[in-house]
Amino acid sequence: MFAPKSRLTAAAATIALVIAGCGQATAPSGDPSGTPVPSGDITSPPVGVAPSPIPVGVATVTLPDAARVLDTPTYGEVPVNQIIVVLADGRRSSDADALAASLGGRVVGQLDFLNAYQIETSGTTEADLTSALATARADDGVTLAAPNQAVSLDADPGEIWGTRISPLTEPPYSINGNGDGYNLIGVQTAWDYIRGSGLDLKPVQVGIVDGGLYTGTNEFDGGVRVTFTEPGAQLIDPEKQTNADGSVSDDPSGGHGSAVGILVGADADDGGPTGVASVLGDRLTISNTNVFGGDYGTRWTATA
Repeated sequence: MFAPKSRLTAAAATIALVIAGCGQATAPSGDPSGTPVPSGDITSPPVGVAPSPIPVGVATVTLPDAARVLDTPTYGEVPVNQIIVVLADGRRSSDADALAASLGGRVVGQLDFLNAYQIETSGTTEADLTSALATARADDGVTLAAPNQAVSLDADPGEIWGTRISPLTEPPYSINGNGDGYNLIGVQTAWDYIRGSGLDLKPVQVGIVDGGLYTGTNEFDGGVRVTFTEPGAQLIDPEKQTNADGSVSDDPSGGHGSAVGILVGADADDGGPTGVASVLGDRLTISNTNVFGGDYGTRWTATA
């Protein structure tokens, strides 16, 4: 058995090879057709034009023969005639071919991006697999050698890397269907796309014409900028609410205008509500106009 860390790395390499085999191979270099681009023709893209993806080279994989997949005590269910190796920097495919030949096999898959190779031998037993791994690990040019192990979801916690953490799994949204609206419009997917895109975000300004906005709830401390069009828009104290028993208390959100602001840009990391646009961070500006302020009449004339 090899160390758990090595097994994890091996699994990552195996997954990458399998994904590559599903049709995500790219041309070795140059344009998408595979035609090499002379070095003299390479120029920086114009300003404002997204650069082309970096070629990842060859990406191929060969599915194992079902007859060679055995349930082994040491490695679990694996093809006993296949191993995955990751070569050291500076080693080439010719080195993988040489290693495969020393094992009486051949290279049947590779992922240039990781310098990883799938080697198939004539092995038929767990002992044959163990021997192939020992030979590969003894090679100075090999940084990792592992069985071609499958990766499956554990029953607990339910994902390979653990349970997904999202604001939508926290109490403000996970109870009483409070998060159904967010799920309906795909908020989590939008957040994932924005965070994973790596793109520079443009400034976004959202105007709220409602009651004034109270910032004392700490819901706007996550980087979002809050501005006010006139002094009466920034509430010094939260608005009051009348409870079912007739008592009066502070509105926990600060008031209706504040609640709208929270819906837009509340801090995602404070354990409370999360604004749908909070993922923009300091690129988001909320501008509040108090429709009930002095410039617009009283509460009564504004609603008349």
